[in-house]
Amino acid sequence: MKKHPMIGIRILLLAVLFAGVAVKAASAGEWRDFTADSVEYRLSRQPELTMKKFKSKVMVFNRGEVKVVQIKNYITDKKKHDVLIKIAISYGSVGSMVYDRNNNLVAEYGRGKPVSESRYSFEQKQGENTVFGDWFVSDDDLMSNFEIKDKNGLLLYKETVIYMAKKPKKKRSGK
Repeated sequence: MKKHPMIGIRILLLAVLFAGVAVKAASAGEWRDFTADSVEYRLSRQPELTMKKFKSKVMVFNRGEVKVVQIKNYITDKKKHDVLIKIAISYGSVGSMVYDRNNNLVAEYGRGKPVSESRYSFEQKQGENTVFGDWFVSDDDLMSNFEIKDKNGLLLYKETVIYMAKKPKKKRSGK
């Protein structure tokens, strides 16, 4: 019986995320308030460009070789998050899972690779299209950059979100 490649990724992600929850009190940070600016492009008969600003909460914690980033986005509601993103980095592998407001899994990206200490990249086929994603993570700023291209390289969708801590741990350069 051939083992599906995503099974291993899911098991790794679940193990990392559950381990992270178990050690949360001992080594995790707190949920911190962030602001987020989003720019989204969709190819259609009349290409659409949408910009949004919303509230976000971010928690980053490390435990040895495991780093977990969790992001709650409050796009339409100030009390209940619309989106929950979990990024797990462990032993040279990165996985990301995206949940809706009811904690239903809506997307998962496995087999990501750390490009540097603060950049994590994904590339995944979805039918005829390919999803490319990058996360840039620091203590006070995060950026996600995701795009979908068809088999000919035509850009169908692109979204970039920049997250900034309301109370930075470090002084921002240039200010």
